Amino acid sequence: MAERRPLVLVAGAQTELPAGDTLPAALPPVTTLGHTAGAVTVDVQGVGYGIFAADVYVPGQITFVGGLAGSGSFLPLPAMQEGDVCVLVQSGSSASVTPAGWTEVIDFGSWNPRHTISYKVMGATPDTTVPVDSSSVCAGVAFRGVDPGGALDAPYQVAREQAFATTAIDPPPVTTVTDGAVNLAILAARIDAVSGDLTGGSVAGYTMAAERRISPAGQWEDYTGLAYREVAQAGLEDPPAHSESRTPASYFGWHGYSLPLRPAPGQGEKDYTFDLTNRPAAGTASGRLEIELKTATGSVGFTGAHDWLGAEPGFDRIGKYLIGFDATPESTKLYQLAAPAGV
Repeated sequence: MAERRPLVLVAGAQTELPAGDTLPAALPPVTTLGHTAGAVTVDVQGVGYGIFAADVYVPGQITFVGGLAGSGSFLPLPAMQEGDVCVLVQSGSSASVTPAGWTEVIDFGSWNPRHTISYKVMGATPDTTVPVDSSSVCAGVAFRGVDPGGALDAPYQVAREQAFATTAIDPPPVTTVTDGAVNLAILAARIDAVSGDLTGGSVAGYTMAAERRISPAGQWEDYTGLAYREVAQAGLEDPPAHSESRTPASYFGWHGYSLPLRPAPGQGEKDYTFDLTNRPAAGTASGRLEIELKTATGSVGFTGAHDWLGAEPGFDRIGKYLIGFDATPESTKLYQLAAPAGV
């Protein structure tokens, strides 16, 4: 039967099932194997025919809820759910106070623009407003799927220019730790509003979540903005400089931050390790283990597989696999059964 000619992996190489070779039949008794923290012990001789179904693994992912920007005593927040995280930036002439119940990340008061950065994990009844400094320029962003046990994936990084800086606001590189982290490029600046203006801009490759400009008494202009990008693979992330349009050519000063947020842990087991024990003795019946992978995310490894296969078997497709164990490696094979359509 041609449809029953799966792939066989021997010593790590995938080949067609040799002509004349037959797929081992399911022999009773059938044993359903459990697992603890992704570890499964398989007594090869005692299994007879074992079936193990790996959990569906849903990786953690951060999603955008909404941005916020404004000035005044209270700032409306986006509609959030329990567990959502909101990041708030207050920037201006005076040292802003971190709102009660919010976690302070930075409080900078040495020179303008003075500012604070804080965040809050929403409880069962999410906040609808946040008290802010009435003289500050405020902007923020809310996300869903941030790790409530540790919102920050790595310490923030900051770059600053003071006293008529001529360079664009440029958040520095940061090294993320977790795949799928979201890096926030946070911007705060002040420009002379009598002879100049800051009319807009962007951070290439990032989504601008919120920004706010205000010119108190026409003397200067304060600007605050937040942009974000998902970093699919953990590692060095270097946001481009803010491509603003401004006159005159210099700032009173600016600050650029990289603040990475960590996604919540995935649901289900991601990685599995099978500990193969009790190698079949000569003349004994072969052991058979069927493995069903419902997700291709993560890894499946075998301890002691070299005793049978001569190499660690690899699994890179959703579907079912079957190992027919024998006392000698050359007679032991790993079969890949038919995978679901479209995989």
